[in-house]
Amino acid sequence: MRNLIPHSSTRGIVERFFGTLESRGFHMLPSTTGSDTKDPVRKKTEKNAIKYDVTYEQMTELIDVLIAEYNNTPHKGVDGLSPLECMSCKLFQAGLYIYLIHGTH
Repeated sequence: MRNLIPHSSTRGIVERFFGTLESRGFHMLPSTTGSDTKDPVRKKTEKNAIKYDVTYEQMTELIDVLIAEYNNTPHKGVDGLSPLECMSCKLFQAGLYIYLIHGTH
């Protein structure tokens, strides 16, 4: 059985992913708290959150878009492939083919 406890070698991947979400999305929001406790944007966080009334639905949509962009962006760590391309290659190599059926649900 595989060890499912996160290993220090995978931490960088997770940190990079969260860093990308922050830099390409969350830190661009008017209600961002910035990247640390001394970030000057923290001064107006609550006022901006109320003023711009960012909804839960808008946040989940932003997260969906950010993850889709991340998964379709080439990465050096996987030989210039996007994570989706890398996953597709790995599935193909393992004999697990991806079949797309157009026009059926």
